[in-house]
Amino acid sequence: KPIIIRLCAHYLLEEKKGPGALDPVANFHLSNGARLEKINWLADLTETGMQRSYGIMVNYYYELSDIEKNHEEYVTKSHIVA
Repeated sequence: KPIIIRLCAHYLLEEKKGPGALDPVANFHLSNGARLEKINWLADLTETGMQRSYGIMVNYYYELSDIEKNHEEYVTKSHIVA
């Protein structure tokens, strides 16, 4: 479990497609000012969830006072708040 969670965190935080996150869902939320809040182990045990992400799901959090700052950091510096 710890190794898979670390690999997931690396994928979400470090792997890029151009300046943004490689994962399209992560890129969507992060470019809109969210922060990566939590990686959830075995949160989606459906067949599709297991095939797509080994059951891992991610929570993104939108803190109203930080949305603009997080957005600017992400789009100008590729910095991901987590």
